[in-house]
Amino acid sequence: MVNLKNVSYDDRDFTDLKYTGTSWFTDGSWNASNVGRTGTLSTARDVDATVTFTFPQPANAFYYYGIPQCCGGNYSICVNCHPDAPQFKIIDAVNRSDDGRNLPVILFSYTFEDFGIHEVILKNNNDTRFNESQITVDQFVLQVEDSDAVSSSSSSATSSVSQTAAAVADATTPSKSPLGLIVGATLGVPALLAFLVAVFMAWQGRRRRAAKRERPAPATGPFLLASATTASPSKHSRSTVLAPTETVPDSSGSTSAAPPRPSRSRETDAGPV
Repeated sequence: MVNLKNVSYDDRDFTDLKYTGTSWFTDGSWNASNVGRTGTLSTARDVDATVTFTFPQPANAFYYYGIPQCCGGNYSICVNCHPDAPQFKIIDAVNRSDDGRNLPVILFSYTFEDFGIHEVILKNNNDTRFNESQITVDQFVLQVEDSDAVSSSSSSATSSVSQTAAAVADATTPSKSPLGLIVGATLGVPALLAFLVAVFMAWQGRRRRAAKRERPAPATGPFLLASATTASPSKHSRSTVLAPTETVPDSSGSTSAAPPRPSRSRETDAGPV
C-alpha cells in the first residue's frame, strides 16, 4: 500500500509557476474574515493571460485552488497539452453571491494512472455573460508518494519480521527442561499406577484371608449340637467303683446304711524291750 501526502505550491512560487501576460497582479491577497483566515492571491483580467505549472516531483493527482468571482469567471485548462493540438477544458468560476470574503476552493482536479511529471496550462477567457473575466490563482496542490512513511513502514515491517522470526526460532528450539519433564511424566505415571495396583491387590488378599479365619463353623443339625454339649465317655477312661455298703433293716422295715465294719488289726509281739 502506497502512502500519500499533499504538497502545496503557492501562487508566489515563481520558480515552478510561470505567468504570461501583462495584467497579472501577483501581490494580491484574500481575506476570509468570516472564518478569520487570510492568504495570497494572484489575479489577471486580460484575455489569454496564462500560468504554466510544471510538476517539481512525480505526482498522481493535482488540485487547482482559486476564488470564484461574482461578475465573470471563465477559464481554460490543459493537462499535458500537445503543441500541435492542445485540448483545453472549460472551468466555470462564477459565484454570483461572492462578497469578497470567501475561502479559496478547488476549481479543478485531475488524477493520473501513475506517478509522473506533468505540465498544466491555465488561461483566462472572455466570459460573454459579463463581457469580462477575472482569473484567480491561490495555489496548486500535488498528491505525491510519502517516502518518509514508506521508510517508516519498511522499518516497522522489517522489525516485525525480525521479531516474528525470533519468536518462531525460540518456539522451534528444543528445550531440555520441558523434554525432561515430559519424559519423566511419561515413565513415572505408569510406574505409579502399577505400584498402586499392587498395593490394592495385596490389601484385598489380606482382607480375604482375615475374613476366612474369622468365619464360624456352619451348623449341620441338632445332633451335632447335642454331641458338642454332651460328654461321651472315652474308651480309655477309668471309672472308680465304690464298694457297696451294707444295709440293715430297721424295725419299721426300712433299710439304712450300716456303718462300715472296723478292720481288725493283728498285734505282733516285738519281744522284750
